[in-house]
Amino acid sequence: MPSTNQRQRDRREQILAAARALFTVRGYAATSMADIIEASGLATGSFYRYFESKEAVWTAVCYEALAAATQEPAAEPGENGPALVDRLLDAATDVAHSQLTTQIMGAAIASPTLQEMIAAGDQQLRRRLAQAIARTDTPTAEEMARAEIVIYALAGLRERLAVGIAVDLPAIRASLRELIA
Repeated sequence: MPSTNQRQRDRREQILAAARALFTVRGYAATSMADIIEASGLATGSFYRYFESKEAVWTAVCYEALAAATQEPAAEPGENGPALVDRLLDAATDVAHSQLTTQIMGAAIASPTLQEMIAAGDQQLRRRLAQAIARTDTPTAEEMARAEIVIYALAGLRERLAVGIAVDLPAIRASLRELIA
């Protein structure tokens, strides 16, 4: 039998998973607390033990998504730029992830905390990508610039996918691989 702490963590994750799915499909504004409570399967009173408001749930979803983004994708030992770009493209082409990420970026306009988290994650990703391009821990300024261009391209790709614009993924993949070669 799971401990009380484990049950609490499981219920919190149950709420966050339900909210994440709703925010991804409907957006923050169109998702109500009642929607989240219903989708989580918890009673209203139980729900409020974990989160006091929709904003608190949204904040937790944002922080969780940003924390995950800063953890990945670390370059595998010996992984080169093209392999890392392929992994980044695979992650960026997940439409649900793109929709949620685009909403988080929009929410960051009014949230200095989200802005700081996004900036820190961006800096880590740029450095990891530049190191993979350079195949060394000390990339040049030019390699850092190429990494930044890849990040811009991925951000634009995510935004387009989030709103349903068709993209030519093989062409994008080939162009990015050429840029970092």
